[in-house]
Amino acid sequence: MHSATRWSRIWLRAALSAWTAAIVLLLAACATAGGGQVPRWVSVPPSPSQQYSYFVGSGSDAGGALLGAQQRAEASLVEEIVRFVGGGARSKLTVAQAGELARFEQRVRSEVSAPAASEERDVGRCLSGALRTAQERLNTAVAGETGAAAASEPEREEPSGEGTPFEAARAYIAAAIAAGGSEGTDARVERAIRKAGEAIGEINLEKLTDALHGLIHKSLPSPFRLRVTSADGSPLSGVAILATYKTAQPSGSLSTVSDHLRTDESGVAELGLPPLTFIGSGKVSMALDLQAELAPLQGLGAAYRPLVEGLVQKVQAKRVEFSYSVTSESTAVRTGVLIVDVDGSGNFMWGDATTSGVVEALAPLGFMLTTVPGNPSVVGIDDPDLLMIVRNNFGGQFRRVMLGQAAITAFRQEAGGGYRVEVSGKLKVTDLATGKILASASRVASATGATGVGAVNAAFGDLGAQLAIEIANRLP
Repeated sequence: MHSATRWSRIWLRAALSAWTAAIVLLLAACATAGGGQVPRWVSVPPSPSQQYSYFVGSGSDAGGALLGAQQRAEASLVEEIVRFVGGGARSKLTVAQAGELARFEQRVRSEVSAPAASEERDVGRCLSGALRTAQERLNTAVAGETGAAAASEPEREEPSGEGTPFEAARAYIAAAIAAGGSEGTDARVERAIRKAGEAIGEINLEKLTDALHGLIHKSLPSPFRLRVTSADGSPLSGVAILATYKTAQPSGSLSTVSDHLRTDESGVAELGLPPLTFIGSGKVSMALDLQAELAPLQGLGAAYRPLVEGLVQKVQAKRVEFSYSVTSESTAVRTGVLIVDVDGSGNFMWGDATTSGVVEALAPLGFMLTTVPGNPSVVGIDDPDLLMIVRNNFGGQFRRVMLGQAAITAFRQEAGGGYRVEVSGKLKVTDLATGKILASASRVASATGATGVGAVNAAFGDLGAQLAIEIANRLP
């Protein structure tokens, strides 16, 4: 599968008299899929001039969706612009400065993501000099804040209340960090953290879709949709959402994938999963994403720890969980199972322990299985000949057959008592009529037990379960 990557180039021009001034964006974009050539300006942007400054954002989408890649590129682009203006002083801003910078960021984000009738959008004016002026204004305000201005800071009620609860929460968190770096600012830190908590409390997350169902190797029929609103039900745009879900690796193990989203003008964030990689039930979590903002709070010291932990808990509570289920078209195909278990010397072992592990793992997933009892006569028979035997004797009972062998590779008595057994095995699924191999897997497993027989059965059973899950996820 190809991944899609999108790069966006932006330059700002004309005069900026305040951080919240309007911005003109002249956008140039390039999209590539898979191994497409990256344009030179992505890695080597034009040098800034007296008139223009250049910024580059990039993003990718593992599922190959250009829209997803574009959204990530836009988010990256906004961060670059805001980082240029805020510089290294962002964590040291006062409440008012943090609020202004948050509003500036929201304005840039709105302009970057807004659709346009043409490439050039004249909605205000910004020059390179204006950006430098904004940057100097931030740094100068922080470095030179002394005397009456600094002394009056605790008396201000900031931010002013403008913007969304999400923007207010970010501003208050930045204010707490800034105040925490000065002497005699306990009251401001506490107030800012409490205000941030109040703002978080006004944010509501609502699931718009849930309990989706899909087929293995295919995408779900619709994306997961989340709506974020304020206390009065108004939609909140530009809210950062962290989405997490599980995906199966080629080995069969599950790993966690994270995706960063932003709500649109209607307050909605969407996540479309890539083609599904495992059978069973899955969860998708969407949570308010303030990780980057909250991290510096941990450095405020022990005195603020209860307040910080309380705020973190409030943010973590802003989370919803979606569910989905995945099945396979192969569950509708009746399948035989014949797995031969042998000991370390290659002798046939009665009990069908590995077969039992396969059945116990696949039956709850809806697979229709018929077990074919093994016997010493089938040990050592090549797969084509064994397939012929199964076809001649059971051809009318199922359309596919799982053929495999499992063997003991290590057997020892533990020093403290009991036994440890190691086994390995392979399994393949074959179309009975055509002989085509549809999926295959190989695994190793181990188990301990009070008795040798118990350890052997446990190891073979676990091996069967592992083989079954990998096979199920590989079948068409």
